[in-house]
Amino acid sequence: MKTENAEYLANEVVAFLHSPKLTRFTRSLRYALYVIVHPFDGFWDLKHEKRGSMAAAHMIVFMTLMTTLWIKQFSGFLFVKVDWESVNVWSEMAQVLLPLIIWCVSNWCLTTLFDGLGSLSDVYITTAYALTPYVLIQIPLIVMSNVITVDEGALYTFFSSVSIVWCAALLVIGMMQTHDYTMGKTILAIFASLVGMVIIIVLCLLIFSMTSEAIGYVVTLIREIMVRGA
Repeated sequence: MKTENAEYLANEVVAFLHSPKLTRFTRSLRYALYVIVHPFDGFWDLKHEKRGSMAAAHMIVFMTLMTTLWIKQFSGFLFVKVDWESVNVWSEMAQVLLPLIIWCVSNWCLTTLFDGLGSLSDVYITTAYALTPYVLIQIPLIVMSNVITVDEGALYTFFSSVSIVWCAALLVIGMMQTHDYTMGKTILAIFASLVGMVIIIVLCLLIFSMTSEAIGYVVTLIREIMVRGA
């Protein structure tokens, strides 16, 4: 009986590993390595040839999120100093996910007004794939930070800066290819999107503040009615 169960489980695992969905996922995830070194062709095919996927984009975002947490947890104390008493994991996750979500919404809304050809999913996938260098560089840097000295810290800082600049360059090229813009129009759209992010954040805070005040007023009114009724 145990042998039959083992064989059945093995067959299921083999079937899963050869399933079309998993094959497409691994292929689209591996394609991120091509995109970061051939950004113009890569991002064009990412949209028009459907070489990417939402599943792969989710995985890259997840790895970016985990990398951010790993930097704080496992980096050498000489380079990353963390006060763990003040660290909130959910807050750290929100600092990555919320700007990403707001960026995608802002960029899609504004580029729609300026004849952008990318959908919301296109913007999200492009942004996610542009984050690939951050994961690929920062994870080795976590290991490096535990074996190098302070005098060699310039090397750590250099590669850390490279990961950020690389991602930023990929994002610019990705937006240009996704929306079929010129470079000048892309820069303008990105700047407008950043302004749009600020507006969205301010509006959300305003709505949250007004909602909190309204709820507080209703609660106070109900309490007053209950007290007077008693």
